[in-house]
Amino acid sequence: MSTTLDNLEVGVMRYVGMTPAIKRTLAEMHRLGRAYHRIQERWCNGEMDDVTTVRLERREARLEGRIVALAETLPDPFEERDGEYRTGKWVVVFEGDPRGWVVALVPMWGDVDPQTVRRATSEWVGVA
Repeated sequence: MSTTLDNLEVGVMRYVGMTPAIKRTLAEMHRLGRAYHRIQERWCNGEMDDVTTVRLERREARLEGRIVALAETLPDPFEERDGEYRTGKWVVVFEGDPRGWVVALVPMWGDVDPQTVRRATSEWVGVA
């Protein structure tokens, strides 16, 4: 198991615990996230012909859909903070810059822009 997958598991575990089913979901999400990361690197590495561009756009859209679907199967994040309990939902944030995390899971606690949470806090978990 890679260090990145270990970090993903630890990051999610603090909100929902860990079961074999969650572990399998995170492993699949990590595998798909790595494929998404490779596509983002291709976009940054130069020009491509039209056929390749269309193929990568389709693949990118399929990967995004599959990653979001996997995130929806995870239990809702739950946390105790300052003596109060709160629950939320997982939101997947996709970034196009391959120099960092291109896929992140963000536990959302209400109506907040996931991009804002991703940039402003440490309450997100890198997938790939």
